[in-house]
Amino acid sequence: NVFSPWSNPSTDNDNFAVELLSKDENNNLRVKIYLGNPIDAVPSKPRNLKVKKENEIAKLTWDANPEPDIEGYNIFKQINNDEWKELGFTSSNTFVDSTYNNQNEISYKIKTKDTQGKMSVFSDYVIH
Repeated sequence: NVFSPWSNPSTDNDNFAVELLSKDENNNLRVKIYLGNPIDAVPSKPRNLKVKKENEIAKLTWDANPEPDIEGYNIFKQINNDEWKELGFTSSNTFVDSTYNNQNEISYKIKTKDTQGKMSVFSDYVIH
């Protein structure tokens, strides 16, 4: 929900960002525009999340966010379509789930957190 120099698609301009704040029932949008300092917008959506089973663990990888102020990533897990739960946090673009159980359907998704504490929207989820 952000259009910035680091989002996909990007603004192709280093000087501004647009953040979608809300949309009402009439499809009216409420946005915040960042002129001169687009880094103040929320981080862009994490991309290319993948999960690979290695022995009895699940290894998650994704593309590192290109923004210069990224603190890390919050990892979320869902087992058998139950409630999503936060699994952990990492400052890198990899995460190992040592609680992996291959007898369940497990889904993962992530959010990016920046140094201002702002969070991106969720990545697309992957099922393993």
